[in-house]
Amino acid sequence: MLNQTCGNRYAFVTVGAWLCGRNRSEAEDLRCAKQALEQQMGRRVIAMIGHSKGATDVLLYAAKYDDVPCAVSLAARFEVQKGVLERLGPEVLQRLDSNGQVEMSGRSSKGLFKWMLRKEDLQDRLSTDMEAACNSIHHAAVCIVHGDADADVPIADAYKIDKALKVCKSGPGG
Repeated sequence: MLNQTCGNRYAFVTVGAWLCGRNRSEAEDLRCAKQALEQQMGRRVIAMIGHSKGATDVLLYAAKYDDVPCAVSLAARFEVQKGVLERLGPEVLQRLDSNGQVEMSGRSSKGLFKWMLRKEDLQDRLSTDMEAACNSIHHAAVCIVHGDADADVPIADAYKIDKALKVCKSGPGG
């Protein structure tokens, strides 16, 4: 029985330009946050929860470290490569090849924003293998939450994550 409840929320805010991809780097940021909670604050981390890009970060963290009892994925993307090159188009890819980075703009609920697309970040995203990552999670219980009305990430991604997790959990001790 728990006699103490504690929650800590970390919102990673980018100072400067927002960058595309960088999920593995953000998983390392989660590692630093977990270590700070445990070593500096004396807290035990029992779960990590992420939404969308953050959910991908949590799954990549669990795949690499597998040291948190529970990972909660809220609308994670399984096929992180899907549609990226098509959405960018040949002109952006050519400028990216020439300059190494391209300033982009987008729209959110808060209005227009600018972000930097760097060649190395795009390559990082395109080389992310979520199936292999999910296959590497052996100890953490993973809770997948995803709605079928999600307009950004298809619910099929949740089923693919589930299938990849079942493959690794079905082996000895799974």
